[in-house]
Parts: sequence; structure tokens; C-alpha cells
Amino acid sequence: MTNQYNEIMELVPESFTSGKLQYCIMTMDDTEIVVNLRNAEHVRNNYIYQKPITVEEHTNYFRTKIETGQILQYIMKEANTGDAIGCAFLKDINLSDRIAEFGVFIGDKNALGKGYGVDAVSQMKWLAFDKLKLDKLILRVLSYNGVAYNIYKKAGFFEVSREFEENAEANNPREIILMEFISERG
Repeated sequence: MTNQYNEIMELVPESFTSGKLQYCIMTMDDTEIVVNLRNAEHVRNNYIYQKPITVEEHTNYFRTKIETGQILQYIMKEANTGDAIGCAFLKDINLSDRIAEFGVFIGDKNALGKGYGVDAVSQMKWLAFDKLKLDKLILRVLSYNGVAYNIYKKAGFFEVSREFEENAEANNPREIILMEFISERG
């Protein structure tokens, strides 16, 4: 574990509940659940990195990104059932420059359309700005993911740029929208 990991873990709750969702810090024991949720076809189709991930890749991700404090990732669970439905995270956390990238995915198709994405945006903003004292959150969204784009706009994110990127898996270019949210402190 690194100093940044320890610093982050001192500032954020291990778990918390918000309305219908419980958020729990992801552990290595969650690997199989996270891999299954992340590999859902509807998640991969809307994700920047669209290839399915393996348990080995997730284990490496955990050791090189989570345990180093580069990524803070929570599993989202329905509060009334305890069923895992997806993850919300802050990545490329830079405490000195007070910036991070935000991301969320809901892998359980039955959990779509229930407002969980809206809640995840709100909770990650709370963690970023109130707990970690960051000044800016950025995110990337594929232009065809209109549901996510609209959630981010309603949450106060604004579009910064659009760029085309070659999608090697699908052999076609795709448009990625960069958005940001700047805290009142920033």
C-alpha cells in the first residue's frame, strides 16, 4: 500500500448508504462479482475499454491501481437486498492537483432505469469534493451513450471537447466526449 492509498482511506468512508444504494469499498474478495458486472454486454458497449476483462486482469488492476491509491472504487449494492449492481469510482486521483476522473457502470440489467446512475454521480461528487477536497472531476463518455450524457449534464458536468478514437475491437472510429465539473472551491 502506498502513502496516497493510506491518505485516501483515512478521508473516505469504507461504506455508506444513500437512499436505495449501499456503497462499499471494493476488495480483492469482490473480484468475481466485479468481473461479471463489468463484462455485461450493455456495460462493455458503453465503456471506453470494451474488451471483456479476466479475473487475472482485474487482480492486476487491483494491485496496481487500487492498492496504489490511483483508483478509489466502490461496489454499489441495492440496500434492501444486498445484491451488487455495479461500481462507481474515481481514478487517476491526484491529490496535489486536486483532480480525478469519474466513472460508473451498472452491470445488473434489472437495476437500469431506477436512478442509480444519478445517485452514483451525486455520491462520487460528494466523495471527491467534500471528503478528498478535490477541485475538479473529469469524465469521458461515448457520444452514443445519451442516457449517461444527459445524467452528467443534469449533474452539472459540462462538455469540454470531443475527439474521435479508433475502436480497434469494432474496427471503426467512435466519438468520445470529455466533460468536467469544477467545485465551488476550484
